[in-house]
Amino acid sequence: EERLLPFIRNGLRVLLAIIAFVIILQEWQFDVGGLIAGLGLSGLGVALAQQLAPKGRSMVASLMMGFAFGLGGIASPLVGKMADLYSIHSTLTVISLLPLVSLPLIMAFPRNR
Repeated sequence: EERLLPFIRNGLRVLLAIIAFVIILQEWQFDVGGLIAGLGLSGLGVALAQQLAPKGRSMVASLMMGFAFGLGGIASPLVGKMADLYSIHSTLTVISLLPLVSLPLIMAFPRNR
């Protein structure tokens, strides 16, 4: 119980800071819906990857986050150029269909029993 209270206090501080940050961004007319949704999905991907390699959880988490940030950095200029050449609507439509390309790879993963 003595160790739990500081952990809860720190967790509440972080949660309040995140809520304040989101409110400030909304006041500055930023759309935070995508940001919030993206934060949830990256955690899900890391958790699923950690189940595949239970002995190397920290390595898997760092690899997943590194790949995500690296791919985002590489893809951003390409997506921007596509949006300039075509339109933002058609670019986002194509990008929303890209996860379907990874379905064969996902189906090859071992199943948990």
